[in-house]
Amino acid sequence: TYVLLCCRSMVSAEAVRAIYLPVGNPETQWLYGATQQGYSLRFELPASLLEEHLVFCSVYDRASFPLLPSLQVERPSHTLPPCGEDGFWATRIVRKDGTATSAEVLPSVQVTLERPSRTALH
Repeated sequence: TYVLLCCRSMVSAEAVRAIYLPVGNPETQWLYGATQQGYSLRFELPASLLEEHLVFCSVYDRASFPLLPSLQVERPSHTLPPCGEDGFWATRIVRKDGTATSAEVLPSVQVTLERPSRTALH
């Protein structure tokens, strides 16, 4: 999974999705990608999305064991703790009212890898 997500520019989005995503509730929308040791995942999303949706992120090591299981993103700007090792992450977005989550929400959720500044390390 880690190698697939690191090389996803060489594989079609449909192939990555078919291989990576779990079979589950079709009303859930997913975002996913690779992480690197020492980097944090930073979420930027509209407050209006959080009013109607729940957003959860899990981070896994390269062997698919959870490092940070099912953390809820509760703020429009939210940074997770640094990853202790290389791995991958999966974020699921579900509507609070239980109806289907539209794929139209996906572009409004930005997830980036952020390395802590040198001053933050001292």
